[in-house]
Amino acid sequence: MLSPQTCINKLGSVLPLLLVLWDLHYEGVQCGINAEVEKQLELGKKLLAAGQLADALSHFHAAIEGDADNYLAYYRRATVYLAMGKSKAAIRDLSRVVELKQDFTSARLQRGHLLLKQGKLDEAEEDFDGVVSEVPPRGIIEVAAYDERVLSSVCPLIPILHTGGIV
Repeated sequence: MLSPQTCINKLGSVLPLLLVLWDLHYEGVQCGINAEVEKQLELGKKLLAAGQLADALSHFHAAIEGDADNYLAYYRRATVYLAMGKSKAAIRDLSRVVELKQDFTSARLQRGHLLLKQGKLDEAEEDFDGVVSEVPPRGIIEVAAYDERVLSSVCPLIPILHTGGIV
């Protein structure tokens, strides 16, 4: 039987990869950006997909320098930080994304997961409440079902703990 700490550790090691895949699958809405910033974002995205995290990070830095109000650049840089295991830097960027675009649910959800992992329960709860208020009721059920499938695949103990009232 796996301990809850083992489950959390396994989830922590898989979460950055899931977030990278999520980012590559779901494009945020393109914001108004100039050609150079768009080029930097596209190059960064390709390098991220190829696993060249340091190079991708430099392109996302350049995109942010070109347009400091581009929420998508911050979001993608946060994705790279997560893949590199730099959760504090990722939280800073995700906070900037939420500041620039309050209805960007994916950024708020990711930040909530990171805050929860760091034990900042009140801040995480605020983010999760924000997600719940943004997502229509049917969407909440789909998100919950998706999270349950992801967690179940990472750690079979989680559904047992959840149904037993422990979690």
